[in-house]
Amino acid sequence: MIDETLQDQAALHALGMLQGEEAAAFQAALASQPELQAMVDEIAETAAAITHALPAAKAPTEVLPRLLTRIRSERMHSAPGQPRTAESGGNWMPWALAASIAVAATVGFLAGAKVASGNSEERISRLNSQIELADAERQRLAAIVAALKDERVSLEKRVDDLRRRDVISQVQIATLKVQVKAYAKVAALVIWDATAQQGLMRFDGLPAAAADKDYQMWVIDPRYDAPVSAGIFTAGTAGELDVRFKPTQPIALANKFAVSVEKKGGSAKPLGQIVLMSN
Repeated sequence: MIDETLQDQAALHALGMLQGEEAAAFQAALASQPELQAMVDEIAETAAAITHALPAAKAPTEVLPRLLTRIRSERMHSAPGQPRTAESGGNWMPWALAASIAVAATVGFLAGAKVASGNSEERISRLNSQIELADAERQRLAAIVAALKDERVSLEKRVDDLRRRDVISQVQIATLKVQVKAYAKVAALVIWDATAQQGLMRFDGLPAAAADKDYQMWVIDPRYDAPVSAGIFTAGTAGELDVRFKPTQPIALANKFAVSVEKKGGSAKPLGQIVLMSN
């Protein structure tokens, strides 16, 4: 937001009425505040448009200071209880337009000696109409921007949903079938995430391995001559058991999964009895 004093000085600066130390201080503020520079430019452009639209006529020297004093007073009392900043009321164009009319006063707008008041009012009305059209266009564009933001949020949500679906599509679930009668009461399920290259085996009723044995998990990929080791574990309980695994080599196609009983520490390829295997 632009300070009230700087707003007043901006109008005076655009009208060429700021002098001395006040002018120097304003120039310093102008160099560091792009918003203030934009305000000065808009006041100057509006003033120039009105000035060039009117024929030249000299007005009394006291007209401009008197008009600016009146504008300041009206601006300060127009919105009680509201901060008098560049953003108060949503638009500072009335102040810029008033300053521009003050410029026109110095070249004959208020003198009225050589310009018909009807023509002047018509020009002002036309400028006001242009301002209203510009504001309407701004509101239309703001609505478009808001709609695009909503569309972006919707698209991002759809992309997230598609990504989640893609992840789910990469998950493979299979049951492990008992290969040995001693494990007839064991139920086993494997969940394989091809993207993450890791999986989970869930057992129910798997007995504990012998003291000198380990259970070893395998993933069978057709591009390898032998099953790929996916880790060992020893715990076996009568209840449920979840064991996470990760193959020692990249898996392109997990064709089958298996569990074997190996010597303590496992082996590079299945040497012991395979007790569970997926179809």
